[in-house]
Amino acid sequence: MRIRIATDSTADIPVSLREELDIAVLPLTIITEDKEYRDGYDITPQEFYPLLDAEDKLPMSAQVNPYQYTELFEESWKAGYTDLIQTTLNSKGSSTWQSAIQARGLFYEEHPEAKDSFHIHIIDSLNYSMGYGWAVIAAAKQARAGAGVEEIIAGIRDWVENVRVAAIPLNLKCVRKSGRISAAAALIGDACVSPSADRARPTCSPAQPTTRRPND
Repeated sequence: MRIRIATDSTADIPVSLREELDIAVLPLTIITEDKEYRDGYDITPQEFYPLLDAEDKLPMSAQVNPYQYTELFEESWKAGYTDLIQTTLNSKGSSTWQSAIQARGLFYEEHPEAKDSFHIHIIDSLNYSMGYGWAVIAAAKQARAGAGVEEIIAGIRDWVENVRVAAIPLNLKCVRKSGRISAAAALIGDACVSPSADRARPTCSPAQPTTRRPND
């Protein structure tokens, strides 16, 4: 039994860890006004944030597409892996999970002989960033230690279904750029979240994650 752990770049796993633990990371695409970047490969977070601040329009992102997944599945199968555990970006905020499901179906249509020897497990993270990145790191460590597929999948599910992510914006500049709020609202909001504001900074927490479990 050979298990491969995979995810997408939104998990924000540091390059050193993904290389050390042999985690396959598929990049989303970051789209600016005049260029496209493969997240985590053509551009780093340290390079992205100044770009985010400088752009007049908010950069956009594109999901991992089925072709990228199909390439990963074929590469893993030909390399002799028996199982691939793919944890994807929250399906409520991206079509990346749906791309993985579609690619799995296409892969088995093209390679029906792989159904009994190569198993693709796709897990909706229900989360963003290291909210599921830590679960993927733990899974890779388990796989390296010899844990079985069911144990690894159970660990990922337990994490993503129970973790809670809180975020505090430093300012509302990007929200204003997105058009979700007016310049006046951003000005007032910035006064509320400013570290110098003479009040407690607001916090936010995501809604209760759905308990829906996509078929793996």
